[in-house]
Amino acid sequence: MILEPMQQILAVCRFDASDSIPDWALHGSFFSISKIAGELSITCEQEYVPADAKSERNWLAFRVKGPLDFALTGVLASIAQPLAEVKISIFAISTFDTDYILVKEENFETAMRTLIQAGHSIHFEFRAIVAADIPQLRKWLEAPHVAEFWQEPSDEEEFREKYLHKLSARGVRASLILLA
Repeated sequence: MILEPMQQILAVCRFDASDSIPDWALHGSFFSISKIAGELSITCEQEYVPADAKSERNWLAFRVKGPLDFALTGVLASIAQPLAEVKISIFAISTFDTDYILVKEENFETAMRTLIQAGHSIHFEFRAIVAADIPQLRKWLEAPHVAEFWQEPSDEEEFREKYLHKLSARGVRASLILLA
């Protein structure tokens, strides 16, 4: 299977079946809604979930490259089994075209290595950095293992201006790995 890491940090939220779908759940580029007797579950981008919502947070996802034929068998099992062997739990979402496998953020790198060892391919895409990427860039550069070697302005506006200037400079082409 070809797996594509997604860039969004997700939250899995629980509501009573009689609750309405909150407007915030429909923001962003990823959301999935399931309603059964007694429960309404919403998986969406974490940044839109209010702090007081009942939720499990900090999930990252792999998208199985699709579309997948409905006659295929063992797709989820081929992913779930090797992850279970290294004690990584999953949350799976299926759509008409494909499957999404969510793992906790702290397990993502181990999950990626495990899935590669199990014979899956992980595909990444590169694209040019744009101004909207600056908050994520700041987060990466402030990670302890990076900040130790890479000193950046602590003031948010100063940081933003520094990188906006670099993005607009002639002859400079910055790229990032796009996690689908």
